[in-house]
Amino acid sequence: AYFRISVLSYPIYALNYACNATYRSQGNTKKPMFGSVVTLLVSLASKYFFVSVMDLGTASYSLANCAGITVSTPQGLSRHLPPGG
Repeated sequence: AYFRISVLSYPIYALNYACNATYRSQGNTKKPMFGSVVTLLVSLASKYFFVSVMDLGTASYSLANCAGITVSTPQGLSRHLPPGG
């Protein structure tokens, strides 16, 4: 279950890393760091919820990682869009 759920999140990870790499190459390291902090906090809260409350076993770890990266990726993508677009 862990591997199947993790494989589904790989395209989201690729988008996130591409956005972060773009900002870092432009010399802006603050925005990618903020995105990483958001990912970490959402992952930690999700792990607590999925492990302790839902009792999903090993699948809970991959679900929590997917939740964290899914929350921070649109934030990174939105910074690449023009205002109003």
